[in-house]
Amino acid sequence: MAHLTAALRVSLSAHPPAGALLDLADRLRRLSPSARDPERFHVEKSEIEGELRRLALPSARTKGIHP
Repeated sequence: MAHLTAALRVSLSAHPPAGALLDLADRLRRLSPSARDPERFHVEKSEIEGELRRLALPSARTKGIHP
């Protein structure tokens, strides 16, 4: 979120899921395979997936969806 203005960062901190989604979007944008550490790509991808699922879980539960 380094590219966001301070006012927007404060606004997003009041809504953690939105801020977390923007953080994940930034991480996803930077995600790329590396010849030096090819496994790191898959580890980071799995971490992003886990965070997305964690953020979706409360909403899924209220809608009766079982991820």
